[in-house]
Amino acid sequence: MTSYPEPFPIGSLVPSNRDKLKNFFGSMDPAISGAQPHRLLVISPYISRDALEDVISPLLERCSPEVHVICSWRTADLVSGASDIGVYELCRDNGWKLSVDHDQVPRRIHLKAYLGYLLQLGVTVRMGMIGSANLTNSGLDSNVEYLHHLTHRDLPGHLDDEVEKAMSWARGVDDEAYESMKEHLEAIGTRESEDIPDWIPPEQDRYTGRNSLELSIINRMPVRHKIMQKLVGTLSLEDAIEARGLRFSQVRRVVSEKNPEVSRDEINDLTNETMLRLVEGDSRLDLQRGPQGHHSLCLVWRLQSILNEAIGEQLRGHVGKTMKELGLDKSLCDESLRGSRSQHIRKVCLGLLDDELRKVVRRMSTWDATIAINWNFQPKENRPVGPSILSDSLPAHGTRPELLDSLWLPSFCIYQTEAGATLGDVVLQGLRFWEPTYKDVENITRDYLEDIDLISRNDEALRNGDSTFLPKENDRERIFAKVRTGKGRGHQPLASKQRPLCHYLNKTTLAFVVHGH
Repeated sequence: MTSYPEPFPIGSLVPSNRDKLKNFFGSMDPAISGAQPHRLLVISPYISRDALEDVISPLLERCSPEVHVICSWRTADLVSGASDIGVYELCRDNGWKLSVDHDQVPRRIHLKAYLGYLLQLGVTVRMGMIGSANLTNSGLDSNVEYLHHLTHRDLPGHLDDEVEKAMSWARGVDDEAYESMKEHLEAIGTRESEDIPDWIPPEQDRYTGRNSLELSIINRMPVRHKIMQKLVGTLSLEDAIEARGLRFSQVRRVVSEKNPEVSRDEINDLTNETMLRLVEGDSRLDLQRGPQGHHSLCLVWRLQSILNEAIGEQLRGHVGKTMKELGLDKSLCDESLRGSRSQHIRKVCLGLLDDELRKVVRRMSTWDATIAINWNFQPKENRPVGPSILSDSLPAHGTRPELLDSLWLPSFCIYQTEAGATLGDVVLQGLRFWEPTYKDVENITRDYLEDIDLISRNDEALRNGDSTFLPKENDRERIFAKVRTGKGRGHQPLASKQRPLCHYLNKTTLAFVVHGH
């Protein structure tokens, strides 16, 4: 994996904090880092529009990561000029997200953290600048301040918790909130500081104190950076619910405590709404149920990035090497890739992990698979998933798809190969988990049920070997049905034991897994 450059060359004259930040963001340029920045997080109590634009705009001319800015919009800070309402205009015009600490929030944001999240071969690598400097002209140029660069290895895990607190307390700003603050400031005029009234943001929903409610739920969640160590002693993914989240009843209890006057039915509705809002606002969270739908709806930390980062760290020195170089049994090096021999690749890959991580991978994976890619890093073929589809034993109408159990948290060994290559020639490109979001699960369920319905209504076409009535790969977001590989020829009817149908992950989804997007 690429080594990321220091934000300022060693041996140079001591740079200003402005130069440090500009060079920090500039070092994320894909042409320099060899990785793709997908998220920038800027947290500073005081931010001025021109300083923010100056330090990050050069990078954004070369790539388009998601940008989230968090600062203070307390009335006194805006009146004094410490904060700048114009930051919203810059964020709005560039499609960035702005969240603010404000007068109604009991705790102030004091953290100054400038973070970059980069993707390389599906692994998220973090970079950061942490210190005392606000993102203002005085904070960067004239005050006595300090910013320190931290690499992925240096950034402490508990920093994520502090960032999460800042995000939970802050209110997202939209045009309505912006206009409300402008009117509030215009009404204040030039009053003395002790006479300045607080700003009351426009209500975001039908209940007051929503931010406090969401924060209370987050505070009851397991600590995210400690999940990996808890997984070491967990026997299966189903058993990991308590290690990474809350069941509906647990979330409901928090909601009820915060809203004692609300009826039972309304509490259930508010619980569902709040869980959905949390997930929509933080891509690290998801809504999940257990296998066969045994669990009630759970609010969980997604494991995909947690596991992939841990695996990526241990495979870093091995990616790009051939199976022969990585210790594949010599007797297998000249074998072809036909049949199930790709499992030898996965075995070698798992052997490169330490004992603890290897056990976690095996216990958490709900489907062990491989993805063959070409030299352009694109999947070469689709992957079958779930049981065969037989016309004489179709699941009952509306039945939950069995393949969801396989797709709860599958893992894929990714390898690079070309036509005629042997097992020894195969190049390892990583091992990655894919965790479908609740929206993916909804789409997969919908498409599965549509396929089963079409198959049940087209028995004559199947007897004639015709499956053209089924939607094709490019018509689907994740899965599509076709004749199982190797069973396409013959005179028997389709969807029979001799020529079963099966669901496949499409290449778009497999590319998503390969590139970690």
